[in-house]
Amino acid sequence: MAPSKQQQLHFLDETAGIFAPDDRILQVRGDDARSWLSGQVTNDLRSVARDRAVYALAVTVKGRILSDGWVREDPPGLAMVIPAQRLDA
Repeated sequence: MAPSKQQQLHFLDETAGIFAPDDRILQVRGDDARSWLSGQVTNDLRSVARDRAVYALAVTVKGRILSDGWVREDPPGLAMVIPAQRLDA
């Protein structure tokens, strides 16, 4: 039986290790990936690089927040890491 998340967090707090959250990665590919994703999120993605992520909110046309996440360059496009529970949004 796998340890619970609470047990895993306690282990990390008392020792050392890596905790992998249940996040999901959305891949955005194509020639206009950066400009398209820039139109879907609230932050400026011009400074996004492979070693520099940008925090952003994914929003609807009317500005309703769908999810938060981190965007980074992932050649040949971009990747946005979002919480798994917001994937359907």
